[in-house]
Amino acid sequence: MSTAIVLLHHDDDVAVAIRDLPAGEAVSEAITARVEVPRGHKIAVRDIPAGTPVCKFGQPIGTATSAIAAGDHVHVHNLGMPDDNHDLTLGEGSGTPAARSQRVSGEVPTFEGIRRPDGRVATRNYLVVLCCPP
Repeated sequence: MSTAIVLLHHDDDVAVAIRDLPAGEAVSEAITARVEVPRGHKIAVRDIPAGTPVCKFGQPIGTATSAIAAGDHVHVHNLGMPDDNHDLTLGEGSGTPAARSQRVSGEVPTFEGIRRPDGRVATRNYLVVLCCPP
């Protein structure tokens, strides 16, 4: 793609900004940042209609709460998880064999998350470290 963004999976709808992206910067041949995108945040790599799943790491990470254009900043203002969307098969091929067997046996998996000041819970973003030869 470019030295400004990283696409983590070929099917992803978003890439990660590896530095602050000013509005109007062309970050690839097909993508121009429509608004400022902070380093570490997501930028849409294609148009995403409202109500459709948004993928990162090759997995749905939420649903577009409004139409998202290629080059838009993707964050809590336009990405959400509807209360009625609890498809527990997402990411079924991931995790340890023990974790997969828990999902099959009906046990409720847990995670080490954070509690936000308003009482909601969340997870931290993944950090990907890439080593590049000099």
